[in-house]
Amino acid sequence: MNKEMRQLIWQYIVLKHLRMPRLLGMNLIIKAGPFKGMKYITEAHCSRLMPKIIGCYESAMTPWILDIPTRQYDVIVDIGCAEGYYAVGFAFQNYAKMIYAFDIDDEALAHAKKLAALNHVDANISFGGLCDENRLSTLCENRKSLVFCDIEGSEDALLDPDKIHMLRNVDLIVESHDFIVPGMINKLINRFQRTHQVEIVGDGRVNLDAYPVLQLFNKRIRRKFVNEGRAPGMMWVRLTVK
Repeated sequence: MNKEMRQLIWQYIVLKHLRMPRLLGMNLIIKAGPFKGMKYITEAHCSRLMPKIIGCYESAMTPWILDIPTRQYDVIVDIGCAEGYYAVGFAFQNYAKMIYAFDIDDEALAHAKKLAALNHVDANISFGGLCDENRLSTLCENRKSLVFCDIEGSEDALLDPDKIHMLRNVDLIVESHDFIVPGMINKLINRFQRTHQVEIVGDGRVNLDAYPVLQLFNKRIRRKFVNEGRAPGMMWVRLTVK
């Protein structure tokens, strides 16, 4: 068993079973995926840490994430940033001139700031609590913008171009919480289909062969490592200005 295998098994045991992340110190590094090489903290807010470390977290969206730098955004607004996986990842990869990251949970924001400092990108991210209609309009005004949103059903109230006219001119990637707001994905399509190209992906099985760090484990163990524990039927929508 090589060093990388031993390290991954130890991380899994400590985080999943012993629940004592302090034993890992600050030695977590993302192994693959869009943010490969980014250092990580030992906390994950409302999600599981191991898929992020492996690099397979929300892998259905990976092509969209990898496409972001081709769009040359001035700003990315990450609403519901949790501990900062995407916000810090975007800054780590220099995906936009400035990242604005919001979360209404103070603990999540504290973790996100810690993650940004660990990767020396804190100067490129502005953190805040609630992102309301006025704040979102101001941030996106006269700038090429991406709104990246995961707010547990509150996208229904916030992402309405009839309320925030600026949304007709910005790109969006949204996690649609239909299990909280039934029909949410259809609402988003109806709101934006006249002004945006609409793409949808659903949560599916991770391609275990795509992550070299997993290859020396049997399939049962690999499935445990990549399990995100999310609600079935999760969907994401990318809305790109026509």
